[in-house]
Amino acid sequence: MKRTITAAAIALAAVAGPAGAAEFDFGVEAGVGHSDNIRRVPAAEESETILTAGLDLAFLREEGRLHADVSVDLTYFDYQDNTYDGEVTGIANADLRFLFVPGRFEWMLADSFGQSQIDPFAAVTPDNRENVNYFTTGPDLTIRLGSAANLVLFGRWSASQFEESNFDDERLLAGLSLGRSLSQRSNVSLNVTSETVEFDDPAFGRDFERRSAFLRYEIEGARTRLGAEAGYTEVEFDTPLPFAVNSTSSPLFEIDLERELSERSTLTLLAGVRSSDASTALRAGAPLPGLSPGLISTSDPFETRQVTLSWHFQAQRTDFMLSAGWEEDVYETLGLLDRERQMYRASASRRLTPRLTLRAEASLFSSDFSSASQEDDETQYGLSLSWNAAGRLWIELEAQHFNRDSTNAASDFDETRAFLRFAWRRSSNTGG
Repeated sequence: MKRTITAAAIALAAVAGPAGAAEFDFGVEAGVGHSDNIRRVPAAEESETILTAGLDLAFLREEGRLHADVSVDLTYFDYQDNTYDGEVTGIANADLRFLFVPGRFEWMLADSFGQSQIDPFAAVTPDNRENVNYFTTGPDLTIRLGSAANLVLFGRWSASQFEESNFDDERLLAGLSLGRSLSQRSNVSLNVTSETVEFDDPAFGRDFERRSAFLRYEIEGARTRLGAEAGYTEVEFDTPLPFAVNSTSSPLFEIDLERELSERSTLTLLAGVRSSDASTALRAGAPLPGLSPGLISTSDPFETRQVTLSWHFQAQRTDFMLSAGWEEDVYETLGLLDRERQMYRASASRRLTPRLTLRAEASLFSSDFSSASQEDDETQYGLSLSWNAAGRLWIELEAQHFNRDSTNAASDFDETRAFLRFAWRRSSNTGG
């Protein structure tokens, strides 16, 4: 990671105001683990002892002149038998908004940190993933147009940085949003954006411009929240090449629906089509945990199509989640990376006693690289037991099994891991 503002964002948020004006959860942990196939190979497996140190943090503040939303889930792995160098993996997102003139002039600053896969046709190992950081900042200027309408002018400067690959870039984005409130709970807006992307090393990326225009509608009811976008996107490369794609256009469409089925259960639907790239995909949402980071290291933009349906049930002692999704990425020039994915996840936790919690989870990722004639099925199963030993001290025992079955037999593997961790946690929700 070459740049991140996450630590600075945490410090700024922490001193921005009184503790009562924010929600703050914090945890640190240390542990030891064992893997029976650390290199994830089909034969001649190597075992490894792993020491870990982790940081888990969530901070939310929506009062005063500084609004902050910070989430961190990072783990440092130290490989005792030296199969790999030590590494930090996980996600960290920081969003700060400075309200210099509330409702008129604001400045935003955000940073996202995660991982991407270097070779998408091989198993994910420390040698086949890299850290990616995406930083963005810029102003929002709001002009009131009567009692129900407003015009928002905004600009952004962003930078993407890859730990290993030469795909670093700088971005400039300008846009406007003309909005109108239809009621106390609903609004509609017309949005136009133009973004230029310039790579630090032209040998590893073609500069391009992405222009979008779309309508957005939002409504929030007592039990239902809906956001919908519909429009169009054009991508134009700055350097035309013979026999290459030099400009493309695609629809922009998204539905984000959340429905409370009862006091204890919620159904969420996300579906859409939009132009993206590795950096904006990292910013749009944290990669799914598990075998694959989900993101591929590349400078090539792509059109992504997805449908994800999730159901979450939460009771006093029981938590249950089911999720199923379909995703297709179509790259502008690197057709070899085109892929279709199916994703299924399930998790359940049960508080057996006031101090003892059992959790189980399972996931399946199926990938089809049609141009490369490769199909992969990756599964993960996990079981953990957490014991609140005393006050804020927790002891956790976890076992995980990973499996990959691919038409590329060289990337098949089975791996079992087990960890013992000691954690100290503070939660503002429980006062602990």
